[in-house]
This record gives sequence, C-alpha cells and structure tokens, in this order.
Amino acid sequence: MTNPVILLIEDDSSLSQGIAEVIEFETAYIPEIIQDGRAAIERLQGQAADMVLLDLHLPNVSGLEILAQMRADPRWKQTRIVVMTADVMRAKEAEAQADLVMLKPVRIDDIISLFSRLMQSNE
Repeated sequence: MTNPVILLIEDDSSLSQGIAEVIEFETAYIPEIIQDGRAAIERLQGQAADMVLLDLHLPNVSGLEILAQMRADPRWKQTRIVVMTADVMRAKEAEAQADLVMLKPVRIDDIISLFSRLMQSNE
C-alpha cells in the first residue's frame, strides 16, 4: 500500500515548500506541489489524491473553478479539500464545496493541528 498523497495547489513557492516540509515531517502523507491552475486541471485527470490544499488565486485557472471540477468528478468526490485564501469574499463562495476554509495567513501550528485531526479521523 502506498502512502496517501496531499495535493498542494498553491502558487506561492515559499508557502508551498514550507507546508510540504510540514507534511513530510509531521505526517505519513506525500506532498505533491502544483503552482499553476492549468497544471492543476490537468492533474485532475489522474488518480485522486487523499486530500487537497487549494489556494483560490492561481495563475491561468482560478481555485474556485478547480474546486468545482473536483466536486463534479466522481473520482474526487470523497477527497477532502481544504481551501486556503486571504480573500474573504472568495472564501465564502468556496464554503459550500470545501471541507474546510482557512484564511491566510495560515500559521504552521494550524497546519500541524489540521493534519493531526485528519489523521485521527482516518484511524
């Protein structure tokens, strides 16, 4: 059995690298970073991830469009999607389809807490 995958769709490279390091250090998940909306849409054609951390402001395709496509695809229906954004208005738009919405700036402690809660709920 392979380790579960977290798809990290975030265009801020320092933030995505920092979160990926937390994922690798604190969990059994494998982080997969995508920094462009079009690349994220292409990735949706592949195997579903176990969890997605999704920024809403991305180059080429918006996070809201990515979120809608994931929720419309039966392969991604069961995937937990956590939206991370600084845009309060867009956050409200995402609430109906996301499992959780976190407003940026997101603290590392919040990310660690999120992963520990998710891991406990998977046991």
